[in-house]
Order: sequence, then C-alpha cells, then structure tokens
Amino acid sequence: MQRCLPLRRINGCDRYFFMKPLYILTVLLAGPALAQTTPNPDYTPPLSQSAGAPLRTPSRSEGWKPGINDPKDLINADPELSNRRQRSRQVLLGPGSDHTHERWYLALEGNLRSNTGQLNNTLNGLISTQGTTAFGGGASAGVILNERWAAEIAYVYQPVQNTLILANGRSPITLRYANGGNSLMLRGKVRLGGQSQISNGAGLWLSGGVGLVPNNGQSLDSLAFRGIIQRSRTTADSIRLTVDTRQNKQWSGLAEVGADYVFRLGHRTELSLFLRRYWAVGYSLKTAVSYSVNRAEPTLATLTNGGNGWSFGVVWRYSYGLKP
Repeated sequence: MQRCLPLRRINGCDRYFFMKPLYILTVLLAGPALAQTTPNPDYTPPLSQSAGAPLRTPSRSEGWKPGINDPKDLINADPELSNRRQRSRQVLLGPGSDHTHERWYLALEGNLRSNTGQLNNTLNGLISTQGTTAFGGGASAGVILNERWAAEIAYVYQPVQNTLILANGRSPITLRYANGGNSLMLRGKVRLGGQSQISNGAGLWLSGGVGLVPNNGQSLDSLAFRGIIQRSRTTADSIRLTVDTRQNKQWSGLAEVGADYVFRLGHRTELSLFLRRYWAVGYSLKTAVSYSVNRAEPTLATLTNGGNGWSFGVVWRYSYGLKP
C-alpha cells in the first residue's frame, strides 16, 4: 500500500498531495498587495462628497476666516482696517469725496464788476449816462455740508459808480463818481449733479444771497457851470447847470444770484469761475442836476446807482477743516 502524508482528501480518494509548495507560492504572490494596503500615518484622506452635491462653505463658527480677496468680510472683521481704509480713501479723494460730511474753507476772489445808474431826465439831451466796469476783489469764509450745501459770508470790494455825461459841443464832459466800494454778502449755495459728479470734487453750484453796502452820507463833489446859448445874432440865453453828488445817509442793500463752476486743484485747494447778477435795494450814490435858463425856475434831474449790474471773476479756495 502507497503511503502519503494525510494533508487533504480529494473526492473521497485515498490520494494525498503536499500543500507546502502551494502555501509558499501564495505568500510570494500576495505579499506586494498586502504591502500596498498598509495604512500611512501621514496621509489624510479627502472629504468624501457625492458627485451631485454642491460644495458647502464652512461657517465662521467652524473656524473659517475670510480670505484676503473678500474686502467686505475683511472690513467687517477688522474695524481698525475699516477706519484706515476710509482715511486712505479720504486722502486720495480729498474734500470732494462723498466721505467728507463737513468742511470749512477760506477763499480769495478777483472780479470784474459792471454797474449802471438810472437817470430820470435827460434835460432835452443835455445830460446822459453810461455803464461802467471796474476791477474788484474780496475774501470769504464758509462751510460745505455733505458736498451738497454751502453757506458763506464774504467781504467784497466792488465800487458803485455814477457816470454823468454833459453835452458840450464836440467835447462832452464826463463826470464819474464812486462810493467806498465796500459790501458784505451772505450767500447760500446748492450743488447740482449726481453722486458721481459730487465724488470727484468738480461741479456746478447755484447761489443766492443778500448784502449790505455801507454809506456815510458824504458829499463827493459839487460843481456849477455857466454858459450862453446863441439863438440868433441878437438873442442869447444864459444857462446855469449845477451838479451835486453825495452818498446815501443810510446803508443800502443788494440781492444776488449766481453760478459757480468748481475745479479741484489738490487735496485742500479748489478754483472756481463765477458769474453773478446784482439788483440794488435802495441807492448808494445820488447825483442831482439842476438846469435853468435865464434864471427861470430850474429843471431837475437825478442819477442814482445802488449797484445794479453783473460780476464775473475767479475764486481760489482753501479747505482747512475736514470732518469725514
């Protein structure tokens, strides 16, 4: 009888075979696979998520902080950074930015002022008047609120002038008188345009104001003229003409409307061009003319001027107080 090692029976037969070679072969083949599946302590598996589910952003309670490219969350998370950013914006944009809620300023102006008096009688063409133009200047101080509204008080040197022209053949006589030139104005302004125009600093302003003109009642001049008008070879008329000019004893007033266009020059400086229209309230100068022929009852005429006219000029403005 054949003897074998009793390792395994196949199909109930008495034949046996050795299992040791098969076991060694199995270990050799399965060894690399087992090495590859050994866990790595430094490896972190990715988060499993289904293919159709949207990505979820972790909440702040889970320790998530906003990225540097998220300015809104960054400002909300850091109030000091928000303040620094607003101050930086203020420095860049200057007084014209929408972050300036209040600013105070000082200004200097130069102007070209015209005014025309009112003559109530020409004495049959013997006298007339004309408008005059003169240079002036001034200084002002004011406040601007929210880059939309403004109020200012100004001192302006703008002489009120009376110009009287006397007919004298081919050589007319021109008499010109002026008051002290001082006036005080109080103005209110409003800015036109949308928010974008307000933010860049430039813009159009409309203004309205009232003013006072100090008068002292002083006599400026008193003149008398005598002459002869030859009617015929044997007849001549003797004429007498007197001119008396003085300031009003009381202060007079002014009403004003205007428009300014403002240009930004720098962080605190601006330049503007303006055009203003003035209406007199009362008069500052009065020229009384008396005319008589052959000592008859004189005929009277009056030339008065309170400052009716136009003014065109330029203003340089410096903002010294800024409140964001």
